[in-house]
Amino acid sequence: MPGIGGTANYIGYAVPVITPVVLYLTGIANRDERLQITGLALTQTIMLTMLIQTPMKMITGRTWPGIVDGWDSPLSVRSDRTDNYSEEFNWFNFDSVGGWPSGHTAHAFSAAAAIAQIYHDNTAVKIIAYTYASLIGLGMSVYDHWASDVFAGALIGYAIGRTVGRSYRNILEGNEPRVNFYFTGNSIGIFIRI
Repeated sequence: MPGIGGTANYIGYAVPVITPVVLYLTGIANRDERLQITGLALTQTIMLTMLIQTPMKMITGRTWPGIVDGWDSPLSVRSDRTDNYSEEFNWFNFDSVGGWPSGHTAHAFSAAAAIAQIYHDNTAVKIIAYTYASLIGLGMSVYDHWASDVFAGALIGYAIGRTVGRSYRNILEGNEPRVNFYFTGNSIGIFIRI
């Protein structure tokens, strides 16, 4: 039976992928535009978070905090190494799995912040979303990340989720922004509505 870290690790892989699909399909089945929008927003947060945090991991190459039983064991054990190696970086090692920032935490906080923006009027939903994200962060800090990895992941995820959530909330409320950026296969531009 995995401890809190192992559980957070497994949940942190499944929930970000399953939740948007479930919300979107439930929204279609119930004709609930808000649920559909939430599913779309969470899909966008996953993609943006992945596009931002993965290259950061690959560039910084932060040393893991001495995990002895890596991916093969549901319970990771920290090594007996006593010297401080928290500042060790292996720049440009192209490891997209471990290191700085915590991807699990970034995904959890991006989802929580997006949900909090879309359901800005529902305190219970916001509490549940941020509690989930905090538990994932805690689990990652005891499983295979330094606390600073988790903190950085939370900040990155929050910024992405808040931005995405606010834009989707504006769509729901009919307050589309006056300035839009667009990208197509052969052009990039800005659309300004007067």
